[in-house]
Amino acid sequence: MDDVLAKIANGVAYCGDGADTVLLGGRFEMDAANSAFLLDELPPLIHIAAGSKASEIQRWILERLADELVEQHPGTSAMIDQLAHIMVVHILRQYLASGALPRGWLAATADPKIGKVLARIHGAPLQTWNLDALADIAGMSRSAFSARFSRLVGTSPLDYVLRWKMRLAARSLRQTVAPISTIAYAHGYESEAAFSNAFKRVVGRAPRDFRRSAASNSSA
Repeated sequence: MDDVLAKIANGVAYCGDGADTVLLGGRFEMDAANSAFLLDELPPLIHIAAGSKASEIQRWILERLADELVEQHPGTSAMIDQLAHIMVVHILRQYLASGALPRGWLAATADPKIGKVLARIHGAPLQTWNLDALADIAGMSRSAFSARFSRLVGTSPLDYVLRWKMRLAARSLRQTVAPISTIAYAHGYESEAAFSNAFKRVVGRAPRDFRRSAASNSSA
């Protein structure tokens, strides 16, 4: 790869005189505190079979990306960002459709009932959710919903809600200087002490320690 990468011009490198293999490399920068939430759900490699409709779509996206890199049109940077996001969403859709996922929140999004509940939780995470409201969204009884959610996601509905809230709180602690009491109230807690206890139970450290550690890592 060193020989290939040494030939890069405008983000593209050519090696040999054939066109049987095209490699496109890139990266997404993710919130360090929460990236594992997605990455732990994914395999090292997702394969989309040649000849499928999905591969045709993927090829189209890759061709547009390559064209933007080579031609440098006006708005190239914005186009590359949007195409890259579309590509990742498309790949994740194909992975979900393959049925290859073990249990977990990402796999559960493909379930008609639990997926609807997860979408509502993710769309309004700071709402005060209870088991009755979540079961109503799924159109199921409390017991049947709890059993199905736990089987597919790997944790109980209310525990998932708590963990999702604490991930958002961790992002606020990392990215803002808002007082912890303000963050606690914004995430549905009447007292800083109750919020700190919940945060420590999920994240493994108190909010102040987490913020201090995050600030140290950012400045390192």
